[in-house]
Amino acid sequence: MSHVLLQLRRPLELGNARLGGLETDLNMTGTDFNLATSILFIGYIIMQLPSNLLITKIQPSIYLGCVMTIWGLITTLTSQADTFTHLLVIRFFLGVIEAPFFPSAMFVMSSWYTRAELGQRYAFFYAGSALANMFNGLMSAGILSDLDGARGIAGWRWLFIIQGSLTVFFAIISAALLPDYPRTTRWLSHEEQAFAEWRLAEDVAGAVDSVDSVSLFTALKMALTDYRAYLFVIMQHCNLLSQTFTYFFPTIVGSLGYNSTQTLLLTAPPWFAAFLACLLVTWHAARTNVRSIHIMCCMLLVVIGNIVMITTTAVGPRYFAMFLLTCGALSAFQVS
Repeated sequence: MSHVLLQLRRPLELGNARLGGLETDLNMTGTDFNLATSILFIGYIIMQLPSNLLITKIQPSIYLGCVMTIWGLITTLTSQADTFTHLLVIRFFLGVIEAPFFPSAMFVMSSWYTRAELGQRYAFFYAGSALANMFNGLMSAGILSDLDGARGIAGWRWLFIIQGSLTVFFAIISAALLPDYPRTTRWLSHEEQAFAEWRLAEDVAGAVDSVDSVSLFTALKMALTDYRAYLFVIMQHCNLLSQTFTYFFPTIVGSLGYNSTQTLLLTAPPWFAAFLACLLVTWHAARTNVRSIHIMCCMLLVVIGNIVMITTTAVGPRYFAMFLLTCGALSAFQVS
């Protein structure tokens, strides 16, 4: 649940707030919106490596619960931004505190599931992004249409207040429910802990939660000297570039000529289609044990979608292209 609520922000919340008057209220002009979008990733990149090291030293349930709670508080704080500078500072620290979530969640799942099981689990995890983006559009449409001006507060500010508060609520609950490692999860019996570790050992993964098997610096050196890690970085970089449209998706849909409420409602179907596509592509890739062809086909959909968006102004084809973009980009990302 906390993962889905985090995705309610990534990456559409700022774009939705833009439709609710964010730029006007904060006197943003020119490329200010682009800067507000990008600065989050500066904090995200800075904190990525330290967060990966911390997760091996702190109980995952406590670590992720605290991270999500602070993230929700900072999101709520965004509603209090009075200037563009305030927004930039808040967005930077939002990136810092968001950085631990995804790698930590991946790490924890790898401590519980075998290699054969991880693909499907990762699929549902990533598919949550598309599903949450769908609900984001529906929720934002209701907030901007019904709460704009309520108690003297602009609709875009209500977006951050409601989404941030929900995240804090569920993050606190998650801290009590999330597992740690098989050996340290308090609500498992000794037999269940031993069985969970045995499953991983049988999968030739070993006791992956035995973080003292090598030192942190040795593990870091091994990662930095592995050429495959850099190839993976390049591949992920290319795929993430194909997803840049998501940060402007409400604005892109708005180019079809509808009002703000209709625009936000129209963002929902492409994301729901992406959710289904993610599950289907991952299932087929796992069944055939082939990933490369699935990534290529999905990225081809993104290419076609961009070509259609650029070459026509007709509403039907452009809206169809948005389905190609969401289905292709997210499916390729989770398979890779």
